Amino acid sequence: MDRLFKSFTQVDSSTTRQFGGTGLGLAICKRLAELMGGKIWAESEAGKGSTFHLILRTQASRTELPDAVSAPGEKLKGKRILVVEDNGSNRKVFAQYGRWAGADLRAVASSKEALDLLSGAERFDAVVLDLQLPEMDGLTLAQFVRRVPGCEATPILLLTDVRLRSDDKRPATAGISLFIYKPLRPAQIFDALVRAVEHKPRTEKAAPVSSEFDATMAQRLPLRLMLADDNIINQKVGVKMLQRLGYRPEVAANGIEVLKLLEQQPFDLIFLDVQMPEMDGYEAARRIHAQWPDAGRPRLVAMTGNALEGDRERCLEAGMDDYVAKPVRITELQAVLERWGQCRAGGETNPAVSPDTAPDAAILDATIIAELTEMKSKEGVPLLHELIDLFLQNAPRHLEQIKNSGDNFQQLAFAAHVFRGMSLNLGANNLGNLCQELETLATGGNTATIPALIPKIEAAFQQTSVAFGRIRSGQQ
Repeated sequence: MDRLFKSFTQVDSSTTRQFGGTGLGLAICKRLAELMGGKIWAESEAGKGSTFHLILRTQASRTELPDAVSAPGEKLKGKRILVVEDNGSNRKVFAQYGRWAGADLRAVASSKEALDLLSGAERFDAVVLDLQLPEMDGLTLAQFVRRVPGCEATPILLLTDVRLRSDDKRPATAGISLFIYKPLRPAQIFDALVRAVEHKPRTEKAAPVSSEFDATMAQRLPLRLMLADDNIINQKVGVKMLQRLGYRPEVAANGIEVLKLLEQQPFDLIFLDVQMPEMDGYEAARRIHAQWPDAGRPRLVAMTGNALEGDRERCLEAGMDDYVAKPVRITELQAVLERWGQCRAGGETNPAVSPDTAPDAAILDATIIAELTEMKSKEGVPLLHELIDLFLQNAPRHLEQIKNSGDNFQQLAFAAHVFRGMSLNLGANNLGNLCQELETLATGGNTATIPALIPKIEAAFQQTSVAFGRIRSGQQ
């Protein structure tokens, strides 16, 4: 049984032939348990099953588990809930949670479907809206929902991966009752839904955002910054926020001015508005990549007012290193500078991510990469090194299984599931999310769009492999 906790060890050769690797999950669990001073092991009895044991020494929680989380089934049983979410994976998650809780949950992908349902004879006890929908955002849709007869007092929950400012009045204007934050967690979903159907919203009407910022950040991370935006108001606001962090950025009004400034002096990071006259941010990013070597060029952070699905991919294709949506908040600027400043300031490099190996935020999760780097073996070797080597060694086999599954959608779903897990464990979120989408399509029998998705997974795998390879080679 000990072999189960070794990376990609197979129970026997038949398992290898049929399904491929078992993934990195158990190996990571074992390493994490040991780093936390605990232990994990498994016991198995032929024909009956296996039991996995985990022992950790932790501090007792000072707070009790809310009733809504501990027993959601009774309180949500039979409740009619409508979820509007364009992401198929998230719809599947909500549907599964709804079944667990005994709720009558409907999940649709568009605002039109939602309004058609609400305008009909059906009535719902709560409505969950994603903030970022393709046709209109969740806040706008919420206002339309309020105009539907019979929905004036229906609890509306906003599903979002960004925290709105405490002084943002849009949620209150739209009649938002509660927030659910991504990534989705059962406890949070159940708690919010129970509060909504029982009409017990929390006291806050907007998601609080910390107003704290580091006024001495520039001393800690001395960076040469440029802000490129053609709107004079946006320029002044952006410059003022950066000045509050201790920086004195140069300003450009279009891509041509950006290139001229770069020819005059080096910069560590440039905030690029994607829509500017004469030369937009996308073209400026392409020119920068063409004229400056990757090791010496500045990091490029796209700024866009169109926080829509596909924007990150377009920024990535143009050569952007990161992405922020307008209106940009000082806390978001600070987070970006923290993320990239560690590998630029003062010529010092982060041992995990050096300037010439910095992973794009759309490919790798910088937080997970940093956490895995800090975890070291007894010999002092970062866990990240070992896991990257294993990923690069074994991932091609899983990709081939996906490509060769043909009409065997059960095998395709399993292969996508395994590939998704090993990708997300290493912070390869873009690749993992695409595999999740493929798994969902294969499981649900929605086969029409599968052929178009597989090339995207291949491309994402190549990008991920390059990013991992550059990180790994930078450590040697």
